[in-house]
Amino acid sequence: MKTKLLLPLLAVIAVPALAGPPAMMAPSKTTIAPPKPVYGVGWYGAIQAGINAHQNIVDDGDITLGGFRFSLEDNSEVGGFVGGKLGYVFGTGSIRPAVEFDGYYNHFEADIDFRASGAGDGNVSGDVDSGAFLVNFLIRFDLGRCQPYLGGGVGMHYSQLGDGSLRGGGSTVDIANDDVTDFAWQLIGGVDYYFTERTSLFLEYKYLNYEGTGNQVIEDRIDQHLVGLGVRVHF
Repeated sequence: MKTKLLLPLLAVIAVPALAGPPAMMAPSKTTIAPPKPVYGVGWYGAIQAGINAHQNIVDDGDITLGGFRFSLEDNSEVGGFVGGKLGYVFGTGSIRPAVEFDGYYNHFEADIDFRASGAGDGNVSGDVDSGAFLVNFLIRFDLGRCQPYLGGGVGMHYSQLGDGSLRGGGSTVDIANDDVTDFAWQLIGGVDYYFTERTSLFLEYKYLNYEGTGNQVIEDRIDQHLVGLGVRVHF
């Protein structure tokens, strides 16, 4: 009787042993998405260069001065500028405020034709060299690698007229060098394209005004239109 009970018990024990170790389930794999790149935040430095595409030293038209009527035409040449920026972009949202220090050297050749009633034609010309130093306040829009921005700036300019001359009546008279330091302001629009999270190429337009540059003939400010390219690097 004991033998009959022992044989089934041994069979129950032996079958799992002969079957080998229990199968192990493969662990499940969880894929973690990489973080979305964040372009153009924090501190940055930039270099910039471009053209002074147009200046408005005088308004084309007629004025009366000293009993003479003058007809004026501004034919100032396209100039150029070069400079740098240091700034900071706040936050990582889709709309980001930024502040920057903007400084650059600006040059163009002034050239004004005039016709005086009873006195013939003439011309006033000279080199205008200046340094502009402004603080800009910007709003940047995060569209990924492409980031447009708008803003404005206020500051100072130092401007100097050199190699000036007045031609008229068959003679030429040199104009003494003159300089002025006064208020400057600008409106800005631009766009960055980021090649990496920290490095971009930007295209920028500035509507720049130098105040306090005028007298009875020249306007009391010089309006300028600057278009430039630059490279921006975030620290």
